[in-house]
Amino acid sequence: APRLAPRVAEAIAQADLIILAPGDLYSSILPNLLVAGMQEALQKSHGRIVAIINRSTKKGETHGFSTKDFYDIYQRALGATPLHTMIIDDGSVALPAESESVHHDPAEFQNITVDMHCHDLGDSENPAYIDGAKAARAIVAMA
Repeated sequence: APRLAPRVAEAIAQADLIILAPGDLYSSILPNLLVAGMQEALQKSHGRIVAIINRSTKKGETHGFSTKDFYDIYQRALGATPLHTMIIDDGSVALPAESESVHHDPAEFQNITVDMHCHDLGDSENPAYIDGAKAARAIVAMA
């Protein structure tokens, strides 16, 4: 079973921000949070945990998901460590017709303490995806 490398635990302890980047939730992002020692490292860290929420859902994985669904799954994987911030696409770039957007309803977060930041994250060349440069600017804008 994989264990968190000591250098990774040290980097997490020193980080100001810990970014959960967009990608395949179950096959790219969550496996990293499930490595033995990761939850303990995150609990010891003083860094703010930020999740960049995907613009579109993925059939068979996140079809029908809302930002609240992403929040719930991240929070379960993080355990006792809170998710501090969510960066959400504002829909400025239209999704292709075959894509389903991640639904966002602020009312679902009334009793949840998480900072939400909405930004134009859409990639104009691949509109179902997030533009990395736009995501980086959104992260910098939080500071």
